[in-house]
Amino acid sequence: ANTFFTHAAPWASDDPLHIAETHVYAHQALHLAGILSLPLMPTKAAELLDRLGVPSEERTWARAQRVSNASVPEEGEAQARWTEVRTRHGGKPPTGPLFPQLS
Repeated sequence: ANTFFTHAAPWASDDPLHIAETHVYAHQALHLAGILSLPLMPTKAAELLDRLGVPSEERTWARAQRVSNASVPEEGEAQARWTEVRTRHGGKPPTGPLFPQLS
């Protein structure tokens, strides 16, 4: 996921579809990582899923399989999905690090 996001470089693109697709893929990767991390670090995984706006009914192993098998979004679908994610947070992303820097 890190390699994909680095190569996709949405910060260097002027194409709204490319930016939205990249954000959708990043969201899917984090969603999957959050589900898979729940048994190992339940508090932080739940916080990650909360920040992503993932409802509790979508935090299951069955959902993880559907996320990992998700298809490439169609044109317009990526933008709609990213808008939906932002809407869950009132249009504003959560602030602050998930894992604060150790001193």
